[in-house]
Parts: sequence; structure tokens; C-alpha cells
Amino acid sequence: MKQRVVIGLCGFVWVLLAQVSWSEDAAFSFDIDSDGEAGALTDGVLLLRHLFGFSGDSLTEGVIATNAGRSSAIEIETYLSDYSHKIDIDGDGSKGALTDGLLLLRYLFGFRGDTLVNGAVGEGAARTSAGKVERYLDDWTPFDDTNGESWGMTRANAWTQGLDDDKVIDLLDHVFTDTAVQAAMLVRKGYVVGERYADGYDANDRGTSWSVAKSLYAAAVGVAIDEGSITSLDQRASDFLTEWKGTDKENIPIRALLEMRAGLPGEGTNLFSQNDQSTFALTQDLESQPGATFVYSNATSQLLEPIIRRATGEDAHTYLTKKILTPIGIDMANVGLWLDPTGVNPLTYCCIDMRPEDFARFGVMYTRGGRWAGTRILSSDFVAQSLTSQSEYYGLHWWVLNANYFGGYTPPAQLQAAHGLNGQHIYVWPQEDIVLVVLSRYQPPTDGNYVLSLANWPRTCDARNTCNSSTGEEVESYNEWQLVSLLAALVSG
Repeated sequence: MKQRVVIGLCGFVWVLLAQVSWSEDAAFSFDIDSDGEAGALTDGVLLLRHLFGFSGDSLTEGVIATNAGRSSAIEIETYLSDYSHKIDIDGDGSKGALTDGLLLLRYLFGFRGDTLVNGAVGEGAARTSAGKVERYLDDWTPFDDTNGESWGMTRANAWTQGLDDDKVIDLLDHVFTDTAVQAAMLVRKGYVVGERYADGYDANDRGTSWSVAKSLYAAAVGVAIDEGSITSLDQRASDFLTEWKGTDKENIPIRALLEMRAGLPGEGTNLFSQNDQSTFALTQDLESQPGATFVYSNATSQLLEPIIRRATGEDAHTYLTKKILTPIGIDMANVGLWLDPTGVNPLTYCCIDMRPEDFARFGVMYTRGGRWAGTRILSSDFVAQSLTSQSEYYGLHWWVLNANYFGGYTPPAQLQAAHGLNGQHIYVWPQEDIVLVVLSRYQPPTDGNYVLSLANWPRTCDARNTCNSSTGEEVESYNEWQLVSLLAALVSG
């Protein structure tokens, strides 16, 4: 008992000291001249000059904002001296002009990804990846919310967010020409401006993702890269999938998995009926040259399960929850995360049960470049690569709705989508900060058992009339070209 008390007391003291330290640091930001924003030609240049040894007028001349709260050289020097430990941006234990100063300047000029960090990270740095540097700078840079961005999924009339109410109704009408649809939710600038539910359903009812889950677990891989658990997209998957060492799969990069260009078999593998689905995915033979051909493959996506687990030390469900779902405000009491029939392996190619709003939150994070409420969740570089076609019409576990996707016809809006079997979709339009979620009718397991079996699986097939017991014709979905056209019409004219 005494030992327990001592440990508890020590823990309390540590927490108290940590809180004091954080409280002191909370007054710091890279808004060095204190004008309310961090600017490249003000704050970036100030830090660079300071680290080059400038002082007095040579430090501040021509780079202080007109409304600065700190305008004199002595104020700037004192401020940077008081918070010198925060200036070590790359975490190499020193403050350098050509490392830390250059990193801040590039960041404030909008550089991201490799262009942010190339040649500007010190030897022995703790933050070497673009994602880790970006996340650090995000934490200590004032968040610009001048557009009044919402993050709470507040309900609002469409016209308050610059959309025509009648056109929103036209869009929802089109979605519900698909009689299997359970829910449709339209979000603009973080506000829910349109929603509709099938009879017997409402906003609190879960839908299931099917392959929409691929995009969520790909994001978890992105966070692992940002945090340094995975070196980069180009790290060999075999560094974690050690079963591939010494095989023809040894040199496949993680990027190829996310692009669906790993050379592994497509949908003929019948992964869904396997018991240990991670092991099954690991043992698939190559069917084509890695990197050469896009082949949509559930087995490829299931490989994210052992990669996340072995890279981070946490299972994919735990990591996704801690790093993405909880930070974007999703109540995990309303979420069902599926396991394969072993009851051990998280499914990473399928299936997550959530409310329409929860899927929308994930979409909003992508329209906003990986941020949520001023916090960096995922690096903007990873988001940008995810939503950019790496093959004809596929990014990093996201579909790119370009001309190739539509058979040569250029769509009227540049959208990307996470798609799932039987009519599950998250459409994102980053340029307009628009997200559309569509889910098919579904009843989650009544006993809370999310272990996959042939008797217990996401039964959206009932609504679609495609279950083995179904009779009659399959329910057709809406026309996707028309859907994109109706979305484009929301902001035209």
C-alpha cells in the first residue's frame, strides 16, 4: 500500500509539473511580432535573422507588422530568448538558421511535404519527416479561422452557406431515387445544410462503410508516417511484413499498397470468406509487376492491419480511434469496428459502422487538408497525395472522379470519393468545402458482436436485393454523373 501511495504521489507531482510547463509554453506561438497571425515576411524573417545573429534595428527593420504587439528589437529578442526551446523545430537539440529558421520560413510560405524539409533538417533530429515538422508548427502557429469555419456539424439553412435551398432539395431527391438509400447528408463549410433519411431511420442510426473503411485506415497509415513510425510512403512494406523478406514482394513500397499497384490479386481471392484474413493477405502471390498496374484488391488493403500493428505497436482499431476518430469528435459509443472471423484481426479493407455525421466529419477533415478545429490530424501533403490520381483515377485509397473515371468525359466539378459496396459513399469537394455522405439501409448487429462470419456480416445486401435469399431485381443506384452535376450546380450562378 505504501508503495502504491508513493507512486501515485510521484505521478501527481509529474502531472502538476507538466501542467505548469505547458501553461508557460501556451503563451508562445510563431506569431513573433504578435500581430495576430504568423507571416513569412514578418515572423519567418524575424526568426531567420535572430538565428543568424542579427540584433537591434538590423533584426526588426522592415519586418514588423503595422499592428504588432511586439515591435521593438528588445521585445523580440526577449521573447525569442524566453522561448528558445520552442525554436528547435526539427528537435535536433540546437537552433539553426539553415534548419529551424528555414523550416519556419518555408512553412509560412506554404511549402509542404518534401519541399518543406529537404535539406533543412539537422543531423540527429527528432522530427525528420514533413508530417512531424508540419504537425509541430501547426501546434505553435495561430490558426486562421477568418472564414468562420465550423467544426461542430451544426444544422443550418443552405442559403446561409451560399447554397440554393431548392438545388439542395434537387440533389437529395436524386440520391433518393435509389430506394436502398438509408441516409444522405450534405455539409458545407462544416455546417449540415441538407439531410434526409429513409422511413424508420434518423441521424442517430448507423450505416456501415464496407470499403469506405479503406480510406480511414489509409489515413491511419498517414498519421504513422507523420509521427515517424513509418519512414515514408516509399518505405518497403517488408520492413513490417517480414514474411515477404527474400521473396519477389520484398521491395514493394507502402505507396504501392495504397495506390492499389502492388501487383497482388484482385477480387477473385475471396478474402471475405477466409478465417485469418491478415495471414491470407500476406500469403498471396504476385500476379503482375509491382507498381505497373492498378488492380483493386481487398487483400492489399488488409495488409494495412499488420503494417499499422507492427509499425506503431497498437492494433489498427486502437490506432485509428486514438489518432483520428476521437480527435475529430466522434463518440466511440456510436461506432462498431469489425474483426475478421478469428476475433483478433481488425478489418482494414472493410467495415466500420458509424452515423452519417461521423462519416461526414472524416470527409471534412480531408476537405480542410487534414486539420480539425485548428489541430493538425493528418499532414496536408498526405491528404493532397491521397486525393490526387496516382493512376488513371485512384489516389491513396481514394477514388478521383476525373475524366478517366467517367470514361473520357470531364466532370463539371473536381470531386474525390471513398466508395463502399452496396452504395456507401463519402464525396469530398475540397475547393468548395463540401462533403456528401450517402449510406444504404442497414441494421447493425443487435448483440454488439462485430466479429465477421457468414451469418453475421454487414447486411446492406438486403436493401440492395443482392443477398443469397433475395428474389427479384437488384435495386439500381442513382446516376453518379448526374450527382456530380447537381453538386456543381449548388455553387454555380
